[in-house]
Amino acid sequence: MTFIHPVLLTGLLLAGLPILLHLIMRQKPKQLPFPAFRFLARKATTNRRRMRLRHLLLLLLRIGLVALMCLALARPRIFSERFNLLGDRPAAAIIIIDTSPSMGYTVAGRTRLDEAKARALELIDALPPASQFAVIDGADVSANWLPSASAARERVTTRELASNALPVTDGMSTAYRMFAELVAQVKEGDDLPPRFLYAITDRAPASWDVTRTTDLVAARDLVGEPKVEQIFIDVGLEKPVDVALTELRLPRSVLPSNRPVTLPVVVQSTGQDVETQVQCRIDELPEVDSKPVKLTTGQAREVVFERRGLKPGLHRAEIRLATDDALTANNVLYVSFEVGTPRPVLILCDRVADAQTLVSAIKAKYVADVRSPDDPLVRALTPAELSKYTAVCLLNVSAPARAGLWEKLERYIADGGGLAIFPGGEEMILGDYADKSLVPATLSKLVTDDEGAVLLEYQYQHPMMAPFREYAQNFGDNPPRAFHYWSVEPTAGANVLVRYADANKRPAIVEASFDRANVRGRVLLFTTPFDNREDNRGRPWNDYNIDNWFGLVLANHALQYLGYETDVPELNFVSGRPVLVRFPPDVRPAAFSLVGPGITGADALLARPEKGNELRAMQAKQPGHYTVSTPDRSWSSGFSVNAPANEFQLVPRVPADAIAGVFGPDSIIAPGQAISMKDKLDQRYRQPLELFPWLMLILLVVFAVENYFANRFYRQEQATTPETTGRDTMSA
Repeated sequence: MTFIHPVLLTGLLLAGLPILLHLIMRQKPKQLPFPAFRFLARKATTNRRRMRLRHLLLLLLRIGLVALMCLALARPRIFSERFNLLGDRPAAAIIIIDTSPSMGYTVAGRTRLDEAKARALELIDALPPASQFAVIDGADVSANWLPSASAARERVTTRELASNALPVTDGMSTAYRMFAELVAQVKEGDDLPPRFLYAITDRAPASWDVTRTTDLVAARDLVGEPKVEQIFIDVGLEKPVDVALTELRLPRSVLPSNRPVTLPVVVQSTGQDVETQVQCRIDELPEVDSKPVKLTTGQAREVVFERRGLKPGLHRAEIRLATDDALTANNVLYVSFEVGTPRPVLILCDRVADAQTLVSAIKAKYVADVRSPDDPLVRALTPAELSKYTAVCLLNVSAPARAGLWEKLERYIADGGGLAIFPGGEEMILGDYADKSLVPATLSKLVTDDEGAVLLEYQYQHPMMAPFREYAQNFGDNPPRAFHYWSVEPTAGANVLVRYADANKRPAIVEASFDRANVRGRVLLFTTPFDNREDNRGRPWNDYNIDNWFGLVLANHALQYLGYETDVPELNFVSGRPVLVRFPPDVRPAAFSLVGPGITGADALLARPEKGNELRAMQAKQPGHYTVSTPDRSWSSGFSVNAPANEFQLVPRVPADAIAGVFGPDSIIAPGQAISMKDKLDQRYRQPLELFPWLMLILLVVFAVENYFANRFYRQEQATTPETTGRDTMSA
């Protein structure tokens, strides 16, 4: 038993007041004259006993009246399993519904989300209509108290699967905050309504963030007393069966036109061995490429689709399983990619034959225009004509100043062009390279290393050098070596990307540094020739292109960096992450149009940013293909969105211990457990019985009985006469 106002129990001290009044106001015995005292002795004894008993009864009634008044004012309550008055008292309930894609798993034509909605509606119906409700789902973990139970039912029934759904644990953090705010709003002396927290999920791995257990327990304990009653409702399956397309491994969104397009996709089986077909359709063309796949339980396998002859431009592909299963959302993947046109590169060299090695290295992606600096077409190049080239390479050009190249190249670099300088040998006129703003280092002398200098101190954080972190692991015992190279002194601010492993750690590749407010282009200086020259012993100056693939990779990555191709636009995104769409700087409409799944109304417009050339399409959340264009369709682009791969991982399920650590023991309702929400609430929670009205009724009855006896005991004493005095009287 507990008391709402226990301080009023001090009034029990007043129970002694009736005793004092009783002693003061007790009735005197009547004086009766009897001539023969001995005949009434027995009667006197009996009379005294009866009087004492009646006075004692009256005393107890009066003490009871005072005690009942104190108890009633203290408002005692009884907590007992025999009393279940849940339907009589409003509660505060928060329901968290998992809306992640795995909740689309279907059993007997009913998804796990459908089951979760039914359970949630059952919970709402089991609580008093005047209760407070809040409904949280993974798509939006922010929530407020709803105005009515009907509003809560409507919010439950309108919940849908969301590819960007957050774990249930994120919603629990919001719920604990709302309960804490509810405690702060309760006025002193008012009762805190019973509080309930329900989480309804399939217990898939992505539905529960195990790293948040500690902070959730801390947030739960801050809610206050009485504790929140928590129930975890599992609507998943212990042994799910599924075949899924989990990942599409497309390394780049822009692919070369002179090479086949490859689309590698990963297929995984859960809960069963399977034989199925994977199909690929590009640009909604009628032809469909189909490949068989055979998997054992838990196995994942990569299936590669290849297509040749695609025209330059944007393309879209849809890869799906030939047959659907219980979870259809992971049976399809969407991908956008762009086939680029071969980009032109201008190679200037004193002898055209020296460019053969470089041309062979870049021919898969670039079209090389090889010319001599003295070529009249080169001398007549205008800045507009030069800007058409992705990059310019000075290969073994001995006297660029004599050909008037620096003036042309300075304008080209300022406008955003890229320049690669590959110095030759002793024929170089060093004065033509000295004190030039475009040259990031001063050439001093040629160095010969008979053993060959390998490379070290790669700046892997640099966009051009980042891929070499992985490439370097493949060198093994045959790393690339340079036997002849230039010793250089970098200019102020120049960036050394990699060095030789010689005694002085001389620079191997140096990048120029510019004031980006005036110069938008890039310049790289390589310190060893990139041709097929040999020394007097018949040995190449380096083995970059003889015994090693390093030269091919180095040349292509250098041109990609110089042409800003390492910063290619992303065309494939994951739901819930930022979607950024680039548009050309010269395209300046007030707004862009967005077309795609789930895009309606105001979501179909993307405002042009005041600065930069990137649009944020945060409303593109559903998996599928999207198109962005100007209102007049003069420019358009596109991208694809897929759900996170981990959202479709069904096993291993979240451990029961992890849930019990936050919800408490015996808080999980297992899948298929035949128990109604009303029965579960009756088992988990019993509200107290308020004794105040009952005590008031008893008080009235006792008060009436006390008045009855008091009226009988305190009648007016009979008048005395002279005959009743004297020694012949006795006490009766």
